[in-house]
Amino acid sequence: HEHEVLVSCQNDQIPVDLALTTSLEQVDFSRLGLKKAPGAINYLPKLRILNLAGNKISRVDIKLSSSIEHLDLSRNELKDFLLHFCINGELLPRVLDLSCN
Repeated sequence: HEHEVLVSCQNDQIPVDLALTTSLEQVDFSRLGLKKAPGAINYLPKLRILNLAGNKISRVDIKLSSSIEHLDLSRNELKDFLLHFCINGELLPRVLDLSCN
């Protein structure tokens, strides 16, 4: 069964209680005008797909679980990029889109 969680975004902030939804596998924060990656995504252990495309993110410093397969950071304003992965010798994510930055 697929579950969809609707999140409202105010003042460039994603609610911290999103992290309480630990079963989320796909999150789409595209085109929300975010200036930074939401810290709550650090606490989503089953996250496979994360879409942060089309925002105003200039710096990324996030920790992602080994479940991540697809990370889209295209069409942002990236200047500084640091990702931390919990991995077991595996190259993650399988798809990393940094185009148009």
